[in-house]
Amino acid sequence: MQLEVLGLIKGTDDKIHSRLGGSFDVRLTAAQYQSIMSNNIFYRQDMELAPGTYNVELIVRDRLSEKMTARRERLVLPEADSEFSMTSVVLSRHADPARRLPQGATAEGADVLSHDGAQIQPSPSREFRPGDNLIIFFKVYNAPTSEKKPLVMVTVTLMKDGKAAVKPVVYPLSERASEPVPHLTFARYVSLAELPPGKYDAKIEAENMVTRKVIKQLVPFAITR
Repeated sequence: MQLEVLGLIKGTDDKIHSRLGGSFDVRLTAAQYQSIMSNNIFYRQDMELAPGTYNVELIVRDRLSEKMTARRERLVLPEADSEFSMTSVVLSRHADPARRLPQGATAEGADVLSHDGAQIQPSPSREFRPGDNLIIFFKVYNAPTSEKKPLVMVTVTLMKDGKAAVKPVVYPLSERASEPVPHLTFARYVSLAELPPGKYDAKIEAENMVTRKVIKQLVPFAITR
């Protein structure tokens, strides 16, 4: 497998803030080849950015077939404040043991996609298969405390055509991590075993049980045959 990845991170003024990517030549076993043909390739590169609005532009080229694909995404990083808030929701179908963290990440707190001994591998395509476990991952900030512990109730509802496809599931969050800044981490999975192929939404509601403030996200995904 021979891939070239070229990425640019630009500000709203079109100024280039950072570049990423490189060339990757990988020898595959027969089993690895079959796995890639029936799944996808996960590429990750981490970097730190100041608060602001950015455009992320990516081009991937397969040198063997000379095929190319490109994508452009808008990224908004808000200023840190005291408002009860949550990160964008990450959907995944796979997690690795923490011992396989990317090079340079020496502890759970050092890797933004790790929790409770596992590293989440995001699924950018948001495509899943019947029988997969849909892993839902995000972080909550600035949750006031009650009796010295924060308490947030998270409700997850899988929706199809605007209606609940399964019974909503409620999870409490109360264990605060202090690094790199205080936060609560939500990392749970929902089985897709009983759902037919089609387009769905994961409706995420996080309620602060002290102030009763609710924040919501609706994340689209698909179940393929």
